[in-house]
Amino acid sequence: MKIDNNAAMSHPYEVEYSCKDSRTWYDLSSLDGSPFVTNRRFVQVGDAGQCPTIFWTYNDQSCEWPVQKDCHNGGPLSFYLC
Repeated sequence: MKIDNNAAMSHPYEVEYSCKDSRTWYDLSSLDGSPFVTNRRFVQVGDAGQCPTIFWTYNDQSCEWPVQKDCHNGGPLSFYLC
């Protein structure tokens, strides 16, 4: 999923995920752009505590996409931008 803070989508931020059977792999990527670097961002799969949460605080874009998580329980993916 790509999101941006402008209609041209010139530097989109990406929420990446892949599902197979009951396993989900997911990460956040600022490879193509980081329009939300001044915001907190996090993504979780399933209910809180069910799978590892990825959380990035204000002005942190140190290594977003290499921090891929996976969860064997699966479930709905939620992305939060604060």
